[in-house]
Amino acid sequence: MDQLTSTLRNIQHRRSSFVEIFNGTVMLNWYLSGIWTTSPYKVMHLSDALRLALLWKYGGAYVDLDVVVLGSFDDVRNSVCRELFPDVGNAVMTFDKGHPFLLHCMQEFAASYRSMDYPYNGPRLLDRVLCELCTEEVFYNEENFECVGVHVLESKAFFPAIKSVAGRDLERRRHELHKSKEKLLFLETAGASCITDRAACSIESAALRHPDYTVWLLTILDIEDCSHLFELPNFKILRLDLNSLVKDSVLVHWYVKDSWNRSPFRINHLSDALRLLVLWKYGGIYADMDVLTLRSFDKLENVLARELFPDVGNSVMAFRKRNPFLFRCLEEFSKTYKPRKWAHNGPRLLERVLPWFCPPNSVNKQPLVKCSGVTVLPANAFYPVTYLEWRKPFLQNHTFEVLRATSESFALHLWNSYSRGQKVEHGSAYDVMRKTLCPSTHNLIENQAQI
Repeated sequence: MDQLTSTLRNIQHRRSSFVEIFNGTVMLNWYLSGIWTTSPYKVMHLSDALRLALLWKYGGAYVDLDVVVLGSFDDVRNSVCRELFPDVGNAVMTFDKGHPFLLHCMQEFAASYRSMDYPYNGPRLLDRVLCELCTEEVFYNEENFECVGVHVLESKAFFPAIKSVAGRDLERRRHELHKSKEKLLFLETAGASCITDRAACSIESAALRHPDYTVWLLTILDIEDCSHLFELPNFKILRLDLNSLVKDSVLVHWYVKDSWNRSPFRINHLSDALRLLVLWKYGGIYADMDVLTLRSFDKLENVLARELFPDVGNSVMAFRKRNPFLFRCLEEFSKTYKPRKWAHNGPRLLERVLPWFCPPNSVNKQPLVKCSGVTVLPANAFYPVTYLEWRKPFLQNHTFEVLRATSESFALHLWNSYSRGQKVEHGSAYDVMRKTLCPSTHNLIENQAQI
């Protein structure tokens, strides 16, 4: 920075406290409340808020640090720009000091902040305010327009690369997700920027056992450090837009109400909801990222499995698109959601809905239950090692026992909530399995251990 300021006379470097920046704005109480500090996106959300406050207090042009300026902003005042129609971006904005649009944006930010939703408080906030002030008809039908003193520019003004490259790729992948007949779905809802070795092994094992399927990792944030997975010809990543996904579904009121965002189990509950929704919308096989695929799920359709009788699990589920059982689960989720109960909205929800589709008194009496539109398999199908025995796959002295228990299973759930920090002993069942089930990931782990 010193080199820049000494070379270019119009560059100034100033350090300001956040309180100083927010002081005198409607976002000061939001900042002081500290709610943003609990978010996995706290840095991004703080940046979203600061850019609005700075422009409102001082005016000028705001530019993200990953933006290359190609021309002067002299003739571009009070402007925002489409990223990929109809979405508006907040990476470049120009406004006069005290512009009323910015005040509306700050009021909306403070009133509707969501700590667990990455773009809701940034680009999507601009969309909401523009729809309110300019009407949805104008916003969704005119790519560039002027309203309430704000110019909405075509994407080529600030985001030409997004429209020509990334945007088309995103739209293509969304289309592929809809159209692909055979798909295996993983979800990353914690906002992690990279995936663990165990998760990578789970994804690779699924991809290798299903060469004719497309294996999708659906995320709420961009994922890095999984480059070796891209060598798999049937692996793809798609970042979800939660607002678009939930819109027009029975979960929309639950999502907008936002009580889940204040739950101590918000990440788990968001995952519980989304796995039901993506299966209902797209169909396919869903698996948690701590599930090792042992053999193909190809013959399975509309199935769940016991965890530990009579409990039913939701870590692996296979369903056709628009299955009525899933729709009833989504309705139950929205109507009976309890933010303070961990399993109430996940496995226990499935157990509450099953009696609507199954023969009377069968759900809690028979390991295998065939119902209308859904089958409950015995625990050995997906959960051959129970949560009471979660250590066994990682211990060398239980190798034969685990290999025997999984000999006819489709999957092995590793119970990551318990085993996350467990050391993998050399010669343990998991160590033996991953050599053949996820060889690329195993080789990476071995190479890292030798460094």
